Amino acid sequence: MTKAFAIVKDAADRGEPHGKYLQAVMTRDGVGTLRDTTRARQGFADLATDGHTLSKVALGELMRGGIGGPKDLDGAALQFRQAADQGNALAMIHLARLYRSAEFVDRDDVRAYEWALKSANAGHVPAYGVVGYLIYTGTGVTKDPDIAVAWLKNGYEKGDLTARTYYGLALATGTGVPRNAALGGQLMNEAADAGNVDAMITLANLHQVGQVLPRDYMRAYLWANIAISRGATSASLMTLRDDLEKRLSAEQLGSMQKQAREWKPLAAARPISGGADTRATPARGTGTGFFISANGHLLTNQHVIRGCRRIIPARRGIV
Repeated sequence: MTKAFAIVKDAADRGEPHGKYLQAVMTRDGVGTLRDTTRARQGFADLATDGHTLSKVALGELMRGGIGGPKDLDGAALQFRQAADQGNALAMIHLARLYRSAEFVDRDDVRAYEWALKSANAGHVPAYGVVGYLIYTGTGVTKDPDIAVAWLKNGYEKGDLTARTYYGLALATGTGVPRNAALGGQLMNEAADAGNVDAMITLANLHQVGQVLPRDYMRAYLWANIAISRGATSASLMTLRDDLEKRLSAEQLGSMQKQAREWKPLAAARPISGGADTRATPARGTGTGFFISANGHLLTNQHVIRGCRRIIPARRGIV
């Protein structure tokens, strides 16, 4: 990756915007160079000032998290809004999540739903689960289980973990779909195992209450602990964890804490489409890449070209 960074840096030094953007990305992530979030944030800020959409999204993410500089939710909202107005669907869902944040002064569930819906309608699959959840709970929009389940099922079938979580919850509770507690629990556990914090929190609550899923204080505590370790900080989750600690023996606590420390996310299982032709066929697809030199060097992700026998530049991607 050091060679890749050198190629990107050369493009950046020649003033190519994508080269500058990729240099900031690699500097932010420590890929091919030393990680320096402060320098990366400044690089994104310079590009954002010049109207570079992807840099506005990246800058907003750093500002929202207080990475590479002070936390600035208002500044993040501004960057996301500008990128969203330029048609960036990722910025739209970032805006939706920001409007749902208890930390955001201008919290607004209606606007959260509006931006999530715009993102979903633009084809951004991670927005499907957010839209479905908001409709499922009647947050910022009229509650409608049937419409919610349609969004959630669609997102689940496209591989979105948040949609998998709440589609699983709908199945487990029989909300908007015939009840299937076993399948619902399976889907929620798959999402949690893959690292989805929403699924972890949902499972912690369900196992603590013991109505939809079997009461299991140890599993409830385990998922609450892992969710907190992965950045979940809501007061209700902290209270739940503290309450569960009182219900477990010292031996049980030690065992669950050890499992939480050693936990690592697994790859999520993909939905199985009934009746699909399972015969082997040549793989063909598209992926994003950026030309970063006049010599034809192209930078892309390894998973895009894994197993490829040939790469054909298309008008809008790699085939």
